[in-house]
Amino acid sequence: RHSPYYMRSPNILTAGAMVPGEVPPYAFVGPVTILVCRGNVGVLDLSELVKTAAGEGRGSTASAEAVTAVVIRDAEEALEEANAAPLSGHVVFLLYLNDKTFLDAGGAVARLVQAAMDRRIAIAPVHEQDPASGGVPFRNFFQQTPQV
Repeated sequence: RHSPYYMRSPNILTAGAMVPGEVPPYAFVGPVTILVCRGNVGVLDLSELVKTAAGEGRGSTASAEAVTAVVIRDAEEALEEANAAPLSGHVVFLLYLNDKTFLDAGGAVARLVQAAMDRRIAIAPVHEQDPASGGVPFRNFFQQTPQV
């Protein structure tokens, strides 16, 4: 915005800038259930960010409906308890990849990822990039991921 080119043509940046390979705006279609594992450090905050983004209607024309269409559920309750309410809508298991992923003491993250895979629930991995927030190189997950 401070380069001479953009100073002469500020309207070019009005619509925003896209970087090659960047994910374009998105929208949820229909109800979405996000499963989270409490042992996956940071995933609860991340799931709330996703829900808020849906409510802001990024790429959606029905932002009020979008926020109510996103439900965050505890994966352990949803996948392992016999009396759990049935899953409905589009269901995804949100997996926050950081320096603590799969290192929880009880192994709940690995167990619940496996349970989601067994039920053919989509896994939505989000790789943290900021080292200050627990981001590590992706290659670390080859050592951290349990062998099944």
